[in-house]
Amino acid sequence: VGPLSVKTFNPRELMKLLDIKVETADPETLKALALRLKFDATTKAARITDLNMKLDQSTFTGSAAVTSFDSQAAEFALKLDTIDADRYLPTP
Repeated sequence: VGPLSVKTFNPRELMKLLDIKVETADPETLKALALRLKFDATTKAARITDLNMKLDQSTFTGSAAVTSFDSQAAEFALKLDTIDADRYLPTP
């Protein structure tokens, strides 16, 4: 419960260290990821607010919640400014 902040790091390098193969059409993707959010949870529900995630040149903002673990009810309010998804897909 509380804030979470992850300073900018290179996810591609982390995946390499963890022996996770990643093939993307553009090898310059997955080079910068940063995250900030607030998290709150009980035994019945969980909520993320003030989400701000930057992946390369894209920014995701918003909130998400599981309002009831019993019924698996969820709410999302997410926004993405821009992304070129083709760059992240494997080369055909």
